Amino acid sequence: MNLERFALRRRLVDYLCQARPALVERLKATRQLAPGGATPYHMEDGVWTHVMLVLQAALERDDFSLADMLCALVHDFGKPDTARLRTGAGGLPRISFYDHGPRGVQEALDFLLDCQKAFSVSDAEICDICFCVSKHIDFYSLDGCGQAGFFCNGRRSLLAMMARLFYCDVSGSVMDPSTEAFKDDLALLLDVQAKIAEIPLTFPDRMPKPPLLRFVCGAPGPAMDAYLASLACPVVRETEVRRELFERRFGRKGVPLPQRYAGIYEATRPLDAAPLLLSRIRDFEGEPEIAVAGILATRRARAGLASFLSMHLTKTAFACTFVLTPTAGQEAFLAGEAGARLAKAHDFQHLPCLFHEPAFAQADVVLSRAPQGAEIAG
Repeated sequence: MNLERFALRRRLVDYLCQARPALVERLKATRQLAPGGATPYHMEDGVWTHVMLVLQAALERDDFSLADMLCALVHDFGKPDTARLRTGAGGLPRISFYDHGPRGVQEALDFLLDCQKAFSVSDAEICDICFCVSKHIDFYSLDGCGQAGFFCNGRRSLLAMMARLFYCDVSGSVMDPSTEAFKDDLALLLDVQAKIAEIPLTFPDRMPKPPLLRFVCGAPGPAMDAYLASLACPVVRETEVRRELFERRFGRKGVPLPQRYAGIYEATRPLDAAPLLLSRIRDFEGEPEIAVAGILATRRARAGLASFLSMHLTKTAFACTFVLTPTAGQEAFLAGEAGARLAKAHDFQHLPCLFHEPAFAQADVVLSRAPQGAEIAG
C-alpha cells in the first residue's frame, strides 16, 4: 500500500468536491444503467462510482503519474449533460452519453486550470489530458497500434497517456467479458501496450513545406487574441469575414448588426462565408504560412471548410491548431439566448486528430490565457 498515493487521491477528490460541488452532485445523480434495462457495460451504475473506480485503477499503478490520475478524474465530466434515456436491444431501456467526451472538455479544462494552484500540472499536460477527454470513446473503435499512433497526431507521449486512460477506463467498468466489444477493447489495449515503445511515429507530411494554411480553432475572446498576436504570420479572422457578409446581406434592410459573436454565427454558416474567406486568404498569397481563425469546434465544420478551400488552394498544405481557453473571459461569446444555443458548438470540442481529419498534415492543441486586465468588448 502506497500511503503517499492514497493521500494524493484523497486530496484530488477533496479538491474536486470543494471546487466543483455542483458538478460532483450531477455526477453522483447521473445513472449509467437504466431501471429495468440491461447493458454489457457499466454495471457499476452511477457515473460517480465509475469515475472513482477509474481513479482507483490509476492509483494502483505506481508508474502512472499525477497527470494520469487527473485524466482519470475528469474524463467523464461530460456525462451528466449528455445522458439520454433510449430504447435499446429487445426494447429494453438504456442510457446513452453520445459526445460526452467533447462535451466534457471545457469543464475539465476549467477544473484543471484551478488545479494548477494546488497541484503541479503543466500547461502541456493539461492539453494532453483535454485531448484524451475529447477522444477517449473514439479511441475504442481503432483497429490497432498503427491507427492509434496516427490518431494521436504522431506523438508517442500522447498515445501513451491515451493508452493509460484506456486501461483505467476499462479497469473501472464492470463489463461483460464475453462480448465482442470487450474482446476488441482488450485486443487494442494489449496491442498498444506491446508496441508503443517501438512504433514509428513518422507520418507522411508531418512537417509540410510551405505554403501552409493553419486553421486556428477556439472561442473568440482575449485569450484567443493573445495567441493570434503571438503568431508570426498573417491572420484571417473568419468572424470578421462573417460580419462583413452579414453586413452585405442585411445592412441595407435595416437589420441591426449583431453586438455579440453569437449573433454573427447564427446569421451565417461557415460555408456561406467560404468564398469571401478565400478572397481574404488570397490577399496574402506568397506568404509561407497563413492562419485562419474561427470557432470550428467540430470535425464537420473543419472538414467542410477544408474541403472547399483545398479545391481552390491546390498547392497548399493544411494544418489545425485548437486553442483551449478558460471559460472566464468568454462572457461576451456565451451571453444571451443566442449565445446559450451556440455555446453548444464550443462545448462539443472535437479536438483535432489526423486519423479523423486526413485533410490536415499537422494537428495540435495549445492553451492560451487572456492577458491580465484584458476585457471583451460587448
